[in-house]
Amino acid sequence: MVISSGAPVLDIAPTTPQPTSQAQPATPSPAPASRAFPVWNALFGLLVLGGLIYSGYRIWKRKQLTIPDALKKLGIDVAQETPAPQPAQPVQKPAVQVPEGHCPFCGQPVDPVTGACACSVAPAASGAAVPTATTVATGVPRLVGARGAYGGHIFEITGADATIGREVGNTIHLGTDNTVSRRHARILKQGDGWVIRDEGSSNGTWVNGVRVTEEPLLPGDEIQIGATFFRWEV
Repeated sequence: MVISSGAPVLDIAPTTPQPTSQAQPATPSPAPASRAFPVWNALFGLLVLGGLIYSGYRIWKRKQLTIPDALKKLGIDVAQETPAPQPAQPVQKPAVQVPEGHCPFCGQPVDPVTGACACSVAPAASGAAVPTATTVATGVPRLVGARGAYGGHIFEITGADATIGREVGNTIHLGTDNTVSRRHARILKQGDGWVIRDEGSSNGTWVNGVRVTEEPLLPGDEIQIGATFFRWEV
């Protein structure tokens, strides 16, 4: 361009625009290692352990195995303690059942009015003599059953000592009378006479209506052993 005036002309060279530098994108940092794997491993281990426990419980439930048996199944030897033997319990003899209205000693019916039975001793009237049975002199000491369980039986005593009781082996065996003790009494010769001695019986030994521990015997004496009344004869 031409300028006609005398003013100075500035020669300005066109400048070429420099390309602006673009920001380089930042390089992404590597992602941290995942921490999920240890957690999953722990959960998997717990599931496996729970499955083994449940399977073992099902097997035990099906076979009803005891703990020692289960350990043996796994190959573990368990020493079992031998239980101590239990002491033998004494066998209690059942009580004899007595029907209602019967005497617990002789087992005979009880009179509903007087309450007397076969083993009752009627009291003698005041001032009256006690009646005695007729005795027969035989020369052999013996017990004659007057009434009761062994009424009509005669037991002769051939030695100087005779035992009376329910147990087999007694000289005078009264095995069918439950009111007689196993070893009830004993008759002994003392000097020229005889005595009867109670051997700790349950129901006692009675002579002429009196309970005795040891008593001399006279012909005609009434001796009660259990449910039987005997007459002593010599």
